[in-house]
Amino acid sequence: MSFSAVEILNQLNSGVCILDRNQNIVYINYKASHIFGVSHADLRGKSYSNMVFPHIPENMRDIRKLPVTIAMQSGKELNYTLYINRGFGSKIPVDCVVSPILDKNNTIIGTSETYITGDVINKRIQKTQMQGVMSQFLSLGALEYIEGKAAKREDSIAIKRYRTIAFLDIVGFTSMSEKYEPLTVINILNDFYQKVHHTIKIFEGDIDKFIGDAMLIVFSNTENAVRCMTDIILKDLPIVNAQLKKKYSEELSLHVGINSGWVIIGELGASTRKDFTVIGDNVNIASRIQSLTSPNEVWISAGCMSNIGQLGMLFEQVDTMKVKGKKRPLTLYKFQPEKLSMSKRVLVFEKSEEVKSDLKLRLRRMGVKEITVVADEIQLEREAQVEFDNMVIGPTAQMSEISKVQQILEKVGHRKDLIIPIAKDVKPESIIALERLGIHTIVAYDETENFDISLKNAIKSQSIKKIKAKEPMSDKEREKWIEEEKEDALNISGFSLGLEKGKINIEIGGNLEDDQISSMLIQLEKLWIYEHKKDINDKINFNFLGQGKFMSRPELEKILRPIYASEQLKIKRWKENPFQIKCDNEELKNRFFNIIKDLNNELVRYEREKSIIDQASEAIEI
Repeated sequence: MSFSAVEILNQLNSGVCILDRNQNIVYINYKASHIFGVSHADLRGKSYSNMVFPHIPENMRDIRKLPVTIAMQSGKELNYTLYINRGFGSKIPVDCVVSPILDKNNTIIGTSETYITGDVINKRIQKTQMQGVMSQFLSLGALEYIEGKAAKREDSIAIKRYRTIAFLDIVGFTSMSEKYEPLTVINILNDFYQKVHHTIKIFEGDIDKFIGDAMLIVFSNTENAVRCMTDIILKDLPIVNAQLKKKYSEELSLHVGINSGWVIIGELGASTRKDFTVIGDNVNIASRIQSLTSPNEVWISAGCMSNIGQLGMLFEQVDTMKVKGKKRPLTLYKFQPEKLSMSKRVLVFEKSEEVKSDLKLRLRRMGVKEITVVADEIQLEREAQVEFDNMVIGPTAQMSEISKVQQILEKVGHRKDLIIPIAKDVKPESIIALERLGIHTIVAYDETENFDISLKNAIKSQSIKKIKAKEPMSDKEREKWIEEEKEDALNISGFSLGLEKGKINIEIGGNLEDDQISSMLIQLEKLWIYEHKKDINDKINFNFLGQGKFMSRPELEKILRPIYASEQLKIKRWKENPFQIKCDNEELKNRFFNIIKDLNNELVRYEREKSIIDQASEAIEI
């Protein structure tokens, strides 16, 4: 039995990649594609730089300095180590051997690169592959929590963190979905989510969950959240709509609401099915802000506005919103992209005379004062020496030319995110190829006004990048925010709340209405969050005054039951009964403690029943 060279190479335990003189991939075996985490079919025929650049620091992405280039020029074999970036902060070292390929006349006609991995490295690759699969179904926060819990075998946690929450919702998607088959509906959503997910990752956001046609996204940095959402509206949405219009004759619009504040991050659910998520007033407020916006608008709260520095000049106040449990209404601000001035000078790389004229005319209509068109690399390098704002690449340019333009701009000291490629047909593979080059903006070319709007928005999205970022919130600023939140919590009509060391005091002078009890519960949960310690010693002290001394059992139970049942207060985890009473009415005291005793018994019975159900569920699964 004989085997072909390809069959033999595919059976090797080492990766092999063969390149021609132009550094295009002629052949790559299964092991090599496995190491890089990309299908060998997707790589074949593509430029070698597409495969390795994502694993090389940006300041070293020069084709002239690559080992394969040096080996081809020198005719010598080279050894080096490549660090494969497989996500989650994991860089896997791979030993590489580059050898020139000679023909029968000893002329160099290409190169071969061999990738050697050991058992330890293979296990690390398998681990990162598993992480990659899990990350498709879990938020990054949930994944890190699960890994930490598995490693340390720690108990469930609930922590308070200052976060920025963004809600993004597709306008009118329910009615749109009724027109299509279920698979088409899912495909439309996935096309949209695929594009915006990449932008969210760039701005270090974490998708907490997909809620049908909506997303809940968590950011540690407020300014990152705002820049991300404006980028999605200005840059990503036009690309997605160009694709959807071609496939389904549909376009999407978005509602976006953003709020910053303290949230609870923790594990929720039953013993056999859990979620790691964010909850709290500030999450709900972000959702409510989103519901108030008009299509393709970004609204933010005052809490966000105070944390975005110079970016705030692009927002203006539009509304206020009454928030339950707060004595002051919340001020809201809307993103106003028209406040951005248009670029003064734009470079255009295009060879077609007809397209050149069209692009110049459109850019002038947008308000661009100076437009310089170049048709070759020599002209580009000369014109790029003079300051410019944006680099537009016309629709006739090939991917290799776009890569070359990028190299020239980097050579003369310009950022690559100044590049705006224009494409007649926005294909997913084109977007992927550009993103591998680090280019995340692309505009669909047509003869309608949509193109003018998309190009104008793309230019504005790049202008936002030039606005200097604000320094992160200091500890002093955070403490000020906490004190303001506490002040709100302590000023509710109908009853009074107070704080002492290790105590939350409640004074009640009479019967409370349902809305007052609800407000009291909200503020208690908020104060509990702020005062929470891992070793719980806090007390809730009730002081009954005036008519409050004569409350009946139903009236008392109406107040105590929701407090006792609150998941956020977590009464059941306290080391001892947290309730105390101050009252000179002995009858009321007895009534009070009898209710507490009954609530305790209910809780014990509930926990026992829940334990039996959980054990039965586990037994069934086994």
